[in-house]
Amino acid sequence: MADEKACAVRVAKLRAIMEERGYDAVILRNNPDLRWLTGCERTFDDEVAHTAVITPTRQLLHTDSRYYNTFCERLGANTAWELDETITGAEQWVADRIRQLNRHGEPYGNMAILYRTNAQSRVLEEMLMRSAIPYKVFGGQKFYDRKEVRDVIAYLRVVVNPADDVSLRRIINVPKRAIGDSTVQELMNHAQQNNMPLYSALSDVPDSLSARPKKCVSDFFMLMTMLLALKETMPLEEFVSTLVEKTGLLAQYQKEDTEEARSRVENIQEFMGAVSEYAKATENATLEDYLENVSLVTDLDQQEDERGYVTLMTLHSAKGLEFPDVFMTGLEE
Repeated sequence: MADEKACAVRVAKLRAIMEERGYDAVILRNNPDLRWLTGCERTFDDEVAHTAVITPTRQLLHTDSRYYNTFCERLGANTAWELDETITGAEQWVADRIRQLNRHGEPYGNMAILYRTNAQSRVLEEMLMRSAIPYKVFGGQKFYDRKEVRDVIAYLRVVVNPADDVSLRRIINVPKRAIGDSTVQELMNHAQQNNMPLYSALSDVPDSLSARPKKCVSDFFMLMTMLLALKETMPLEEFVSTLVEKTGLLAQYQKEDTEEARSRVENIQEFMGAVSEYAKATENATLEDYLENVSLVTDLDQQEDERGYVTLMTLHSAKGLEFPDVFMTGLEE
């Protein structure tokens, strides 16, 4: 009886989401918690185990694989798949539908996902990577490969590990703070001669540097020292927002009135949104955990795939191109 009450609450939540988003039906698959709904504890196959189809007015119970695909196709486009109270929205539906099409013989290369702005690709990319669906971003870089996103991540990595010379070299003059290549080389030589990481050389600058570079290096060191201290006292989401503000990473693009700069601003804001999502979904979220999560997500996409690729692109970039299967997302605004 308790299970029935719990499931009834869940169904009520689902119906509220369905009404809000205009879904005609929700298909819940492979969920043992729904056994009382289906009235069946058997597993027919990997696609139909414990399946329940819920409409705004009633449950349609269907657990027979012989009729499952035909039944689902009849429900039409306004059907959400594997929707639950932690719904991730259109991105989950798209990934699930792509898997279904591919299982039925449709090549990934025939599929494209369109969106309004480049910043919107982040959630789609993460969903595709977690679903082991190969993809490529048309006419642009993947989200975590974009310069402004990599700059923010580099700052975060140095905060976690000041001895990360590669990340430190990337950000030491980003945004530009008059620490040129020759100054960086002097610091690297000094660090190598004294057998210490580059970060330590920031507080022990060589005498060969003139007064202006010394001051710029000192200012940068004080900025990083402040960020290291704030990291220990602030929640993850607040700290990342503070870091973006204090370093000027966002402000440098907000000053420019160009389409490229606006796109970079959107990408940094999307990254902060990703941090916020992670912090809300993870108990006691730490910066170290978040960076590890980013590494896991990006590592999933390192191997070349021979199965073809789903193409991701903005709607504007799609002019003149044709794909048999097209998903249009993020067009509600």
